[in-house]
Amino acid sequence: MVYDNVVRVESFIETSTRKASALFKFMQKPKQERLWMSGLEYLRNPQFWEDLLQEGVWLNDQHIDEAMYDIRKRVLQTEPNSSKYLLCDVQCCECFKWWKLGQKDLGLLGQYMSGELPIDGGKRKLDQYKGFISVLNIPSLVDPYVSVHWVTIRVDYRNTSIQVYDCNPRMKEATLKVIHHLCRSIDG
Repeated sequence: MVYDNVVRVESFIETSTRKASALFKFMQKPKQERLWMSGLEYLRNPQFWEDLLQEGVWLNDQHIDEAMYDIRKRVLQTEPNSSKYLLCDVQCCECFKWWKLGQKDLGLLGQYMSGELPIDGGKRKLDQYKGFISVLNIPSLVDPYVSVHWVTIRVDYRNTSIQVYDCNPRMKEATLKVIHHLCRSIDG
């Protein structure tokens, strides 16, 4: 079967869980009936997740933010008071990355510091955590087919360290450049 240029085989239904079967039925609906409201209060198009099933399609910031929101929500539901690290969205790191030392107006960064952001972040101020975990955009200078590369970072205030989780060693130079800039921004 073909839906929106994505091939689905019958074995997907036969061997899948109840949720996968429900997803398959949802995808069979006409496109106009498949709009959905995300947890981040955006109306997403029907192919928001489906497009990722196609060859050559990459995650974007919105996909990562939706996934981080879902993880954050689950952590807060299971352990509401024990979070040592805040799970941030992509925008948080972008705010730190572009904030200039000595800049008086914090802009959106101030909303992360005060606990207003990210959505469903628990409303605790950022300095009440041991640090934060986020996804950071790294401009790709190595691969002409990939404009941006994502790495996961863990910023630890107490140990004054940033751990980088990166699956692409070819991007090491570009990653280090962005991480060094981020270190200066966070330290300031």
